[in-house]
Amino acid sequence: MKVCVEVVLIAVDKGLTPPGQDVIAVGGTGDGSDSATIVKATSTADMLGSDIQKRLEIREILAMPIKKKWWR
Repeated sequence: MKVCVEVVLIAVDKGLTPPGQDVIAVGGTGDGSDSATIVKATSTADMLGSDIQKRLEIREILAMPIKKKWWR
């Protein structure tokens, strides 16, 4: 889940995704992808900013592992 948020923030900061757009973010561990979300894209500067309209928002969780413990 953390990786889903991180990839969206990085994409906006690098100019690959416009802020405010809904995007599908996919993340996971070294073993592959296991989480997918729909996120309102924003930059790291606006993620927790004072303007509520520009803040990060996880709109929907599409997939998330049932087994949450990933360490061995």
